[in-house]
Amino acid sequence: GRDNRFTVRAGVGLTDRLRLEAAYLYETFNARDEFWDWSGNTALGRITFDLTSSLQVALAYSYRNGDVIAYARPPRPDIVAISSKQEVVDTFGFPFYTAYKLRGSTNSVSVSAAYTVNKNISLEMSYEYQNTFHGSLDYENHLFEAKVAFGY
Repeated sequence: GRDNRFTVRAGVGLTDRLRLEAAYLYETFNARDEFWDWSGNTALGRITFDLTSSLQVALAYSYRNGDVIAYARPPRPDIVAISSKQEVVDTFGFPFYTAYKLRGSTNSVSVSAAYTVNKNISLEMSYEYQNTFHGSLDYENHLFEAKVAFGY
């Protein structure tokens, strides 16, 4: 498939240790099969604070409105009523699930921390809570990430 992204981002340093950032993202994905094509608009705000010269923390919020693919075992007349297309998938084994394409909105809140160990290595951790919804349909996700970044 082909992934296209257009981003506008701006930020301002309020002090030597505190920064605000805002961004807008429009993205589309074109797959071989039209069912899996999607697009969406995202607005993001983030505040970053340097606790020490080695430790940085950030808090962010984003709102996305766009295409969503939801998976469920049929019958799901509640999802059929709000979806534009459906397709049976065997991704999750048997019994088969149905993929439902619909418009949805996602609110995300994240907190992250980055610690610089030395000039070449940093440790990064983040947690993100996502809530995606359309009408009575409501999904929650909890994303955890831990990284060791190495630069040379």
